Amino acid sequence: MENQRGVSLVELMIVLAMTSVLMAGIYSFVSIRVKPTSSSQCNRDSAQGRVAIERMTKEIRLAGFRRLTVSGDSRSHGDPFSLL
Repeated sequence: MENQRGVSLVELMIVLAMTSVLMAGIYSFVSIRVKPTSSSQCNRDSAQGRVAIERMTKEIRLAGFRRLTVSGDSRSHGDPFSLL
């Protein structure tokens, strides 16, 4: 045979078929392991996320940042760099 360059259509079809079989096997393996979540599981996860965000908000608010007021001055110094 002569020196071939490139691949033939038959070779491409064989590779496509082999890839399809491999992907079907991977999909069937993964789909067995992944369980569909129920709505109660989703509701529980949402509630836990809400509680976590509320706790983080509370901790951030209690982290020591407080507004300073100067007696006789109506301004509040909420920005820590405004006192510099």
